[in-house]
Amino acid sequence: PYSRDGAGRDTGQAGESVNEFRKRMEGDISNLLNGEGKVAVALSGGIDSTCCLLACLDLKLDVTAYTFYLDGHESQDLHAARQITRTLGVNLREVTVPYTLDSLQTDVAKIIREYRTARKTAVQCIHPFMYLIPLISEQTIISGLYADDLYGTSKNGTIIGNRNKEEYHDLLIDSPLNKNKRASVNGIY
Repeated sequence: PYSRDGAGRDTGQAGESVNEFRKRMEGDISNLLNGEGKVAVALSGGIDSTCCLLACLDLKLDVTAYTFYLDGHESQDLHAARQITRTLGVNLREVTVPYTLDSLQTDVAKIIREYRTARKTAVQCIHPFMYLIPLISEQTIISGLYADDLYGTSKNGTIIGNRNKEEYHDLLIDSPLNKNKRASVNGIY
């Protein structure tokens, strides 16, 4: 999907320019907010969540970024989120996900029971959100998903993401964790 036009400009979907994409993304976020000025951004430090963060800042929203890490294991994602928020002057809340055998067994059993899935990738993706979402005070959560895979970093991720994107979106939106919150889980950002 990512290409350059005849003049060498970066384009997105079907010849969409970067500025057109940016305007569309900002419009989608504005429509989601219903006039609210506060928003949470689930920030991994990757290209998709960083673009969401930048769009929110361009819209002059009051943004708090949230990220997570496994207890005792600071990931590259955590370091990237710290660097991005420090550079942009955005408040970052770091959420620690427990990493003991007992907590993992309890959490996996809960995910299988409440989300009705035993798929390894679904369990892995849902697990940190069990700890992240309850700590988010904002009513709107912006989260970019699949951009890394859609734009060529993982063939397998692209296949799985395109096949299950709607199911995964519904799973997160309808989550028991998401009561009283609006969430944007976009396969295009």
